[in-house]
Amino acid sequence: MREWCEQAAGWVDLDARELLAMESRRGDPLYFALLRNMVVSLGVMDILAEAGVQPKAMAGHCAGVMPAAAAAGGVDRKDLITLIGRIAEAPGTDDSGRTEGLAQLAFAEGTSPAEIEWFYGDEWPDVYLAADSGLIADGSYRIITVSGYMDDLEKLAARMPRKEQVRLYDTYGAVHSPRYKPIRDHLEPFVRATAFHDPVVPIYCGLQREPITKGEQLAGIFIRCLTEPVWVDNVRLGLKTEGVRLAIAPGPGSPAQMEFLQWPFDVLEVRTPDDVVKAIATLDEYAVG
Repeated sequence: MREWCEQAAGWVDLDARELLAMESRRGDPLYFALLRNMVVSLGVMDILAEAGVQPKAMAGHCAGVMPAAAAAGGVDRKDLITLIGRIAEAPGTDDSGRTEGLAQLAFAEGTSPAEIEWFYGDEWPDVYLAADSGLIADGSYRIITVSGYMDDLEKLAARMPRKEQVRLYDTYGAVHSPRYKPIRDHLEPFVRATAFHDPVVPIYCGLQREPITKGEQLAGIFIRCLTEPVWVDNVRLGLKTEGVRLAIAPGPGSPAQMEFLQWPFDVLEVRTPDDVVKAIATLDEYAVG
């Protein structure tokens, strides 16, 4: 794991010790937070592979498709890490000085679609739906994520019934929205110049219902994921179609942690060395590998 992190950090001239941190910190530049997630996720997958774990399918809500693609042979690891590093060279998304970010909102089961859509509707012209994560594990709340300016998101959060129904994040900026078009436009030629290959297993993502099975599809997803909203149901239903009984979510993850959402199969998040041991033991119980 350490050797891999040092190698990846060297490709983009970063300190490997920072990349080994398992949690993204508030205020990290987007590219640095993404790099950490990519590198740590791939390191965890390496450990699982060494233990004989062979996934039947892979998935990512959105950016998670990137390490999945590398692990499935869809893109060279160095090409992937270098590509993410290009975000450091991208122009800013806004010159007003206003901080951008995400707000994760939890709505009680039974809340009407119209009530939910109000939080990214005409009342909030600079707020966009970033992700619909569906229901949490016990079915009591539906989770959506919106993106925009942090001051708007704070005002919006104040309209929620209870403070505990809101989480604010400024690590990734206003990702999954049109506000990321300058970064998307900057990255697209680099993505187009990158060699992609057909993955060895199907990959599912939140941008589409059908599986990704071709290299050219991966290139399109890499470009679209910055500016388009994601629907976790696409991942949920895709993996169910594959007959998945246990999903392992490696690495630091994202605001919507998988274990807390509703899935038609069991989910294990692997974020620490102890989690790796637990995951391998659980796989033995399921008699899968």
